[in-house]
Amino acid sequence: MNSPLHNSPSDFSTPKPIFGRPSEDFTSEEFIRYLQSLNEDINCLGKEVESLRNENVMLKGQLEVIKKEKEKHIYSHVKEKHELEKALQIEQKLRKDSMRELQQLKTKFRSYYESQTRSKNENSFRDMSSDKSLKVKRPKPNDEIKNKLWRLEKEHKEMKKKLKEIQSKSISYKKTEETWEDD
Repeated sequence: MNSPLHNSPSDFSTPKPIFGRPSEDFTSEEFIRYLQSLNEDINCLGKEVESLRNENVMLKGQLEVIKKEKEKHIYSHVKEKHELEKALQIEQKLRKDSMRELQQLKTKFRSYYESQTRSKNENSFRDMSSDKSLKVKRPKPNDEIKNKLWRLEKEHKEMKKKLKEIQSKSISYKKTEETWEDD
């Protein structure tokens, strides 16, 4: 765009007029060429503006489509999040119910187990009192004989010891007697 109003370089071929130049240098042919060049620049700019408007409309349409897709995407994520939260709440409720039920079953089992253990203990005490193998054994006559025999053997050993002592003393006494008789 090479118009005196913009005074900036452009891609167009119109030469830029220099203001303050004496008018005699600027001929009418040059001025006509300059005006034609400006007219061509304006036509080119009009076409470019039209294509930019079309591109702008197309981009606005694409932007609307993208916004709608984004909203759908966000909506689907919100919906999915809501469904997941709902499923989580249901799962937590089921877990609470299961834990409560488990505690009840645990309590029932514990009471049942305690009652069974109590009844088994009571039955085992009854069985123990009636069971002959668990009663205290009284010594049988055979055991008494063994005990007496053991005592007698012990006494016998003690008697042997005493007898040896007595014999050893008597031998020493005899020896002393013999020596007295020799004198």
